Amino acid sequence: MSMDLEKIRVALENERWKLFEELHAWEDHQCRRVGEYHDNIEHKVDHRLELERQILSNKQTQAQLMEVERALRKLYSGTYGLCESCGEPIPPARLEVLPHATLCINCKTKEEKS
Repeated sequence: MSMDLEKIRVALENERWKLFEELHAWEDHQCRRVGEYHDNIEHKVDHRLELERQILSNKQTQAQLMEVERALRKLYSGTYGLCESCGEPIPPARLEVLPHATLCINCKTKEEKS
């Protein structure tokens, strides 16, 4: 099975823009909330918990964006699809499911065990 690099590039670019939009929407939401002040202590606690949840989600989105951008750099440099640990090709089926994968299944398994 060979890889359709153009299809992968388009999928990665689309994922990158989706993640950019999520981050931008989060920033817009936070900017609108600046200056809000609530006297109700329960509301403040709820707001704080929601903010912490959103910050965690935002960090996860940023991490995903970094993975996608890394995959795009590898695609453009001609090193896409090679395991960063052992240097062997990552199976195309794995890359179709997880286009930003940087490790083959064996190396990923070893990484998770350690």
